[in-house]
Amino acid sequence: VIGLRAPYVLCFHSTAREAKRWSNDNWIALGKELSSQGYQVVLPWGNAAERSVSELLATQIPGAFVPPAFSIQEAFSVITGAALTIGVDTGLTHLAAVLNKPTVEIYCDSPLWKTEGYWSDQICNLGDIQNPPSVQEVLSASLKLLQQA
Repeated sequence: VIGLRAPYVLCFHSTAREAKRWSNDNWIALGKELSSQGYQVVLPWGNAAERSVSELLATQIPGAFVPPAFSIQEAFSVITGAALTIGVDTGLTHLAAVLNKPTVEIYCDSPLWKTEGYWSDQICNLGDIQNPPSVQEVLSASLKLLQQA
């Protein structure tokens, strides 16, 4: 995808149910921290509403990038090229985990046990139903996985 620059962190902020989303304020705080450490924050989207959220987040995260739409096939190479994927309970987050890429899975309103990646030390699962993780928890897990790489 043109516009990506390494090292980049994919942030899958959107999901099928609003209750499963992590707050925009959390994404902004996390994105600012990652950006300050030299990572390009990439905010993919799947529809017009998600694109609006990506664009809003990008205005508040230095150097953030909202890519053009990409296919599921292209998602494989975008995920493979990422230093880290951070995402809510959604298909592309789980795809990163299945590909054994460093992945932080954020659970806000779905049971962790149902879809968590548990087969690799490259995957960190945070939060649970009605118990989203803090920015600090996600940042700590992210930095740990980035240092392992």
